[in-house]
Amino acid sequence: MPGHAEGFLGRVVTRRWSRNARGDLASGYASFRLRAKAEAEVCCCLAGEIAQRRASARSLRRWHASHDYRSALITLSYLAASDRELQKWLDLLVVRTGALIENHWHEVEGIVALLLEKKTASGPELRDAFRDALLQSLHQQVEAKLLCRPWRDSTRDL
Repeated sequence: MPGHAEGFLGRVVTRRWSRNARGDLASGYASFRLRAKAEAEVCCCLAGEIAQRRASARSLRRWHASHDYRSALITLSYLAASDRELQKWLDLLVVRTGALIENHWHEVEGIVALLLEKKTASGPELRDAFRDALLQSLHQQVEAKLLCRPWRDSTRDL
């Protein structure tokens, strides 16, 4: 497992930013799309710790997500003009990521099941696990609504 010798079981491996992208981010001339990609990468880095805290807060140690947190700070530092802005932006992305984790907890559990089974997963494998869990969740929600709905003769209402 990646990082097992260092005391953690996994980490987010993100793409390296090209010199041009880093320059665009740092200069303030980054496109909306590039900023959105950077924020999404930061959210990915933060998601593991947030999900672990939700699943089992007592098992979380400060160093568990230190590599991911550092990666998030480095990426976000290209966007922020000051330390204060960096901290506020990070706080915002922590809240946003927490909301995503909470709203998609069933899908997170699907990804966890995949990772426990395979130990490592590629982006497409993670995307497929998320999609499958989302479809299963939606199917269960539709079934629950259909079962709770009182059946009426629709022709009587006409």
